[in-house]
Amino acid sequence: AFSYVTDEVATLSIDGVQPTDENVMNNKWIIWSYEHMYTRKNPSDLTKEFLDFMLSDDIQERVIGQLGYIPVSKMEIERDWQGNVIK
Repeated sequence: AFSYVTDEVATLSIDGVQPTDENVMNNKWIIWSYEHMYTRKNPSDLTKEFLDFMLSDDIQERVIGQLGYIPVSKMEIERDWQGNVIK
């Protein structure tokens, strides 16, 4: 995870591509995955509210980046449940 990279940790390129946020967002760096939040089949209203909160523009822009993650809104591609690029 990029959030763990420090001056003491060397990153390696693969096929000339560096592991950067930008390269993840445009899928040049193909070794990435979404963080998942799982619920029961029929989540409660409170659970739905929490998921909406986590995906809100405010949290995605203000908090997620500070935690070392890439906000969903900045991703230029999308993957299906099998990992295939669909966007």
